[in-house]
Amino acid sequence: MRSRVVPRSWVVSGYVIQLMTLMARACFDGSWGIVVQAVLISVICAAMQTLMACIRPEALGFGDVTTTFLTGLAVGTRELFATALWWLLMGALGCACLLVAHLRGHRSIAFAPVIFASGLTAVMCSA
Repeated sequence: MRSRVVPRSWVVSGYVIQLMTLMARACFDGSWGIVVQAVLISVICAAMQTLMACIRPEALGFGDVTTTFLTGLAVGTRELFATALWWLLMGALGCACLLVAHLRGHRSIAFAPVIFASGLTAVMCSA
């Protein structure tokens, strides 16, 4: 893999499509609280990743922040437990991937797949 860049257009498109889907559902069943909750969780989680990226710029990149923003919208539709589980899984899976990468002689990993896999697992566990 030559590049580990997640195209911004994919992130924006994915976020808008998810948000439109949530809003369409809310029009039918009145679940506007879930829409607000999901947006807030995605923004807060992305802000936390941004803060961590500013503290240690070589550890996280903007692609990780945007992936968190996108994944946070899906995780945010579940209860708060799913968000906590997502972050715990990100830490555990991230450490495991770093260990494997280190054993193979690599110095870094692509963290976006870790963010996505952790989010997917958290959503599935809270379903």
